[in-house]
Amino acid sequence: MKSLRLRLLALTSLFLVISFAALGGVIDRSFVAALEQAQRDLLDSQIITLLAVAEPEGDSLVLPPDMPEVRLNSPGSGLYANIRRADGTVLWRTGSAMALDVPPPHALTDAGPRVYDRQSTAEGEVLQALTLGIFWQFDDDSSAYFALEVAESRASLDAQMRGFRGQLYAAFALISVALLVSVALELSWLLRPLG
Repeated sequence: MKSLRLRLLALTSLFLVISFAALGGVIDRSFVAALEQAQRDLLDSQIITLLAVAEPEGDSLVLPPDMPEVRLNSPGSGLYANIRRADGTVLWRTGSAMALDVPPPHALTDAGPRVYDRQSTAEGEVLQALTLGIFWQFDDDSSAYFALEVAESRASLDAQMRGFRGQLYAAFALISVALLVSVALELSWLLRPLG
């Protein structure tokens, strides 16, 4: 009788572990995807802000010294932006990116879709970056290519993911232990008449 109880408990434990692992994986992937999409949306909105405040001057673009997004003005804020010419030289960069050495992400030469990727600074900071290539049409009907780049540190995103995963797996562990204890008690009670 005791071996039957142990086998049922072992089978239930295995089922719980497999079920919670699968459920935890699905919840984790969904949460991470939502966080990354939120970061992409933020980067998209910053690109739109750059386009909105840029003013043509000669064959170049001029941007205000103070950006509407406060973090773009503060060095080391974790949110950075710059504009490059077709040859890769930096035309403009935000106050937050002045002391930052970020290599150009791509050799973009055409306007088109937004390109998301990860970059690393010379200091080892990991950034989630968005690059958009555009052709700016000037008043004299000439045009020039510019690459708009916005990047945000992944430190906050990674900390949120770690915190969520810790809470998720701790909750699943507690629920699993509670379920196993209740199943063990039920098995003892249900199998007592058979004994």
